[in-house]
Amino acid sequence: MKNPEIAVGDNVMYKEFTGTEVKFEGKKYLLIPYADILAKIVEMDSI
Repeated sequence: MKNPEIAVGDNVMYKEFTGTEVKFEGKKYLLIPYADILAKIVEMDSI
């Protein structure tokens, strides 16, 4: 399932003790189920 609100490279907050760490082509990745993502971090100029 693809979600247009979350993209590769986005900074997100996720539940503690979630995800599976994998190593692929020499880099470490954390695979997190979409349901465990709590928020997307977005920088704002002003509120």
